Amino acid sequence: MNKIEDIQNKDGKMFVTFGTAHRHKVKNERTGKDVVLDSNCIGVIHADSYQKGRQIAFEIFGPKFCTSYFEDEFNEEEYTWATRGLIEVN
Repeated sequence: MNKIEDIQNKDGKMFVTFGTAHRHKVKNERTGKDVVLDSNCIGVIHADSYQKGRQIAFEIFGPKFCTSYFEDEFNEEEYTWATRGLIEVN
């Protein structure tokens, strides 16, 4: 499972959760690989502000995600249910 400290880029991060009806297959902009995001993982969007992170989330997922947190309000220890861990989106 990826941990926050394992994500290499040090810019700001938006953490996005998904409901059980939300499943997205997107191409990771950094790696070019397809990734699947669903209710068993947390998507990580690199952005320099909360507003920019939300904008990117809506561009990628439309309104089909659950919640979003910028890095200063996200506590990884509260999300043990995310069995697939953190998955980078961009």
